[in-house]
Amino acid sequence: MKKKLLGLLVVVLLLSAGAFAEVIYSQDFEDNKMPDDFLVVEGSWRVLNGQLIGESPNSSVQGRVVFGPVMDSFVYTVDVTILNVVESTRWFSIFFRSTEDGSAPYHMFTIRQGASAHNGTELAFRHPQGYWDVRRTKPYERDFGFRETFTLTVAVDGDLFLYFINGELQFAAYENGYRDEGIFGLHVNGCRVAFDNIKIEKYEHSKFRQYEREAY
Repeated sequence: MKKKLLGLLVVVLLLSAGAFAEVIYSQDFEDNKMPDDFLVVEGSWRVLNGQLIGESPNSSVQGRVVFGPVMDSFVYTVDVTILNVVESTRWFSIFFRSTEDGSAPYHMFTIRQGASAHNGTELAFRHPQGYWDVRRTKPYERDFGFRETFTLTVAVDGDLFLYFINGELQFAAYENGYRDEGIFGLHVNGCRVAFDNIKIEKYEHSKFRQYEREAY
């Protein structure tokens, strides 16, 4: 009986270790310091009360910070809270496959505070020449309320892009991007946004099979 219990314990521990091993990178800002690997590219960025606050005063300031490992396939999750906007058309994004200095090109999941607009959410790219390349737009079911936290997730594998808001699929797409791998970033434009609970995991087809079937 003791051998069976010991064997079961070993299996549970192995499964638990496997689950934890899937997380490649995480950051929760609990020490209230800017992480050493975070590079501020533009805009104002500071850690306050266990959150990263990014601020861009107007639409001309492309506030960006980049961080993390170089990856090609991944699941990238961030909690986001809009604190203030210049106007409802202003936006933030989580981006990925970025250059190490945060310059173009990179790939984006962009959301306006007025997320219920026809272009409230975007599957977009920053072109190598520095202009926006918006491939797909879609309204969200409602606007992003101030001081209301949403969880954004992008699951990426090759040319497959799956974007989620609070676990609900927003985009399932096949698109040719500009980079096959890169690091990760956060972007603010004419707004002040709090970011927290960053997690980057390995992409597992078994977890996303049902959504892969919806991509076109």
